[in-house]
Amino acid sequence: MIERMNTTLSSLTASAVPMYPSPAAPQSLVQARSLTRIWGKGDSAQIGIADVDLDLHRGELLAIVGPSGSGKSTLGAIVAGIDSPTSGSLVVGGTRVDNLKRDRLAEWRGANVGIVFQNFSLFQQRTVLRNVTFPLELNHTSKAKREERARYLLDLVGLADLADRYPSQLSGGQQQRVAIARALANNPSIMLCDE
Repeated sequence: MIERMNTTLSSLTASAVPMYPSPAAPQSLVQARSLTRIWGKGDSAQIGIADVDLDLHRGELLAIVGPSGSGKSTLGAIVAGIDSPTSGSLVVGGTRVDNLKRDRLAEWRGANVGIVFQNFSLFQQRTVLRNVTFPLELNHTSKAKREERARYLLDLVGLADLADRYPSQLSGGQQQRVAIARALANNPSIMLCDE
């Protein structure tokens, strides 16, 4: 399935590919309707995205492709609950995200969204293990459970033997795998990866 989302600046191409074929009808995970993000007003207004409609179902992998400045990161930030749309609606996993207040939005994001940032955003003063446990600390998971989960995820990404190292002691690819493990820590319903 290929959907084309047009913005006023350029167009983004979104390709959704099922990760796990299922005989049952797919459940909707993300529904965006007429999402628009504008900064400023009048002649100085900058349009991030305009009138984006998007449907993403559980088990689909979506790649958003477009030139620099076309709104890819803006759309991702809105779906992740990091930014809010100027207008339009966004429902993720049955929750109307665009209407949530800031504190509730942060709580929702921590429980439902895993993010791998382009620059990894690892804490340099924390070990690899403690980087991965960080989201679980925010959710008040017991120390034993968060360490067990983190060690499982580090094993999953092939870094179990580097748990006590610091990010500066790792290669770029290893740091990326730590960021992926951290994004998976809370077993999110949606994962967003920036490049």
